[in-house]
Amino acid sequence: MDFDPLKLKRFGDKNYKTLMGLAAAAVGFLALAIVFLIISSVSGSAQGSANREISNWNKQSYAEALHNITLKLKVIPSQGHGVVEFMNWTNTEEESYQKEIGKSITKYDVSYHEYTADTSLKFSTLAFNEDVVPVGDAQSKCVYVEWAPSFDKNKIVAFKPLENMPNCSHAGKGGMWNDNDPKVGIDVSNWWQNEIELSCSGKGCQETCKKKNGVWVWKNDEGSGVCFTYDILESICLKMKNNVDIFGKSHWAYAGGCYQDNQPGKYETGKPGETYHFASVDIEVRGENDPYIALLDSSGNEAKISHSSGIASSLAWIMLVGFIGSVGAFGFLFFKLKKEEAPYAESA
Repeated sequence: MDFDPLKLKRFGDKNYKTLMGLAAAAVGFLALAIVFLIISSVSGSAQGSANREISNWNKQSYAEALHNITLKLKVIPSQGHGVVEFMNWTNTEEESYQKEIGKSITKYDVSYHEYTADTSLKFSTLAFNEDVVPVGDAQSKCVYVEWAPSFDKNKIVAFKPLENMPNCSHAGKGGMWNDNDPKVGIDVSNWWQNEIELSCSGKGCQETCKKKNGVWVWKNDEGSGVCFTYDILESICLKMKNNVDIFGKSHWAYAGGCYQDNQPGKYETGKPGETYHFASVDIEVRGENDPYIALLDSSGNEAKISHSSGIASSLAWIMLVGFIGSVGAFGFLFFKLKKEEAPYAESA
């Protein structure tokens, strides 16, 4: 038995189908409106979370504290001069992050330290081609950071290493490590080698490996091989926190890496045929509660906010208009047919 509580079939087959179509459209529009409202709510909460992080950051006056100190760093071991170099304090946020938080950037007391000079002498070069692959993982470098009050930045003795930095894994093991080099810091490799398992055979393996941005290396019998890919260091970001003792004295300490799982390095997929000199590895040191880092924690290694809130909200309103229109059209046709039906009922 067909479900027809309003007894629409009495208006004829054509009108019945029209009314049922309008009813179905109304239900569909309403369901979509609810879905888009939920999406809008979830996306909007991400922007709201970013605003809260910015507000909390500003209240803690971390921006001023970071502005009042000077940082120096050293990447060990590295070629060229072996001095500890100054980092630059900045109140200009990364362009990509500015776009993500939009107007909120005007409320954000941006404050962190960065090193943007040429870094090619600090890292070994990787030639990602068939002639040298596989080369293994890069030997890790150790990033050492020290600080001093800005008014004492010209006094070498005023600088102190960040507290809680671990021991460098290769410290004191010879090679290019000098006796007077720091022994503490953060280990970072400028590339990682990966071996990818492929389901393939023969020469097709080379093409399959190439599609995965890898280089295929045959084993001795050329009956099998390995697909090698590389993760290439793009930037380094470290967190630090200010521990103030009972005498009001600051003790800046290392608090982990900025990226996912507390990692200090951000990597991109290497492309076969490229030679990587690592000349522009951006190195940043930020406060542990920096809103930028909080956004990285929620989205992985990219500071992104979902901007679907506005679109979803607009679509929700469109769906609601469609729902109201469908209900209105249904009501108009229903009462029109009912009115036309009345004279026949009276004459009968």
